[in-house]
Formats: sequence, structure tokens, C-alpha cells
Amino acid sequence: MAKKLNVVSSVIAPLVLDDIDTDQIIPAQAMTSTSRTGYGASLFKTLRVNTDHFILDQAEFKSAEILLVGENFGCGSSREHAVWALAEGGIKAIIGKSFADIFRENCSKNGLLLITLGEEDHRQLHDKVTNSRIPVTINLPEQTISGDGIDLKFQIEAFNKHCLINGFDYLDYLVNDLPLIREHRRKQKSFLNTKKNWSKSA
Repeated sequence: MAKKLNVVSSVIAPLVLDDIDTDQIIPAQAMTSTSRTGYGASLFKTLRVNTDHFILDQAEFKSAEILLVGENFGCGSSREHAVWALAEGGIKAIIGKSFADIFRENCSKNGLLLITLGEEDHRQLHDKVTNSRIPVTINLPEQTISGDGIDLKFQIEAFNKHCLINGFDYLDYLVNDLPLIREHRRKQKSFLNTKKNWSKSA
């Protein structure tokens, strides 16, 4: 069961590059276990090695819980380890222009919030957080992003929102509705038995 996510308040770390794939998020050589833990130390390892003053290594962003990214974040292989590494690295929400479909699905299962913004809203947010390093609050129930001079709304699929707020993965969601499922099966069995009796009496 994932942690419940309602409000995230943090500075935003701007990593506004396009096409950051899952191998850049967590390199294949770091995937040495089937456990969901132990990957945080390898988060963005390739980018950290090849980039001077990588954003998450800068003092003001080391505790950032929100990433601002560009287009097509999470493309490449379907490895769920990328999401586990982000979560273990302290990231709770990622704001971008677009995300790879499988990566989005993996985030939904693991309690990581993805927010897609249009070009203008993304540019406005990028300009604000790059120039002032202001703290920002994401309110998931209200679907808002707010801060000093920031007042944005975002859309999210209702099922994904419900699971994030309640800390559900897909199995948790089904188990939570188990009484309803059992009642449905009981009514279905009763209906089929009644139908069978009608056929016998016809």
C-alpha cells in the first residue's frame, strides 16, 4: 500500500530536459534486486556523473519533493525501478509537459503524482521557480499549484486521484471494495438460481 498523498509543499527542482528515459532515471546496472528499495543512491546516476552541479545535488534542491521536467519524461523501457528510485529519492510529484504512457501507469501504481501542464502554464511555472526558488504547494484534492505569484489548476484522471489520496494501488482498490464485490456475486448467484428454476418450471 502506497503512502497517502494529498498536499505536497516543497521547492521545485527544475530538470527541464526533454526525453529523459528510464535508463537515465535508473541505469540498468543498478537493477540488481527484485526489491522495491535500494535504488535511491543511483537516481539519475548518469546525469549526475555527466552534469556539473546537477540540480538535485545543489544545496537548495537536495530536499526537493517536486520535479519540473520537459516533454516525454519516463520514455524508454518499462522498468518500474525508475519509479521506485524517484520515490526513494524523496520525489513525490513530477510536473511536465508530457509523460510516457507506461511510466505514467507505473507512477499511478506506486503513489507518485504526475501533473501535465500546457505550454503556457509550464513556461510560467518554470520562469517563477528558476528565478526565485520559491516554495510551491500542490493540493491534489483541489487540483491546484500555488505559491508566490503562482496560481495554476491541473487535470487528473479521477481513478488515479482517488488512489493517490487514499494510498491505494490497484489491488488495494479492489480489496477496499471487496464487500461490494461479494454482494454483487451473491446477487448474481441468486439471479442465476432463480433463472434456472424458471427454466425447470417452463
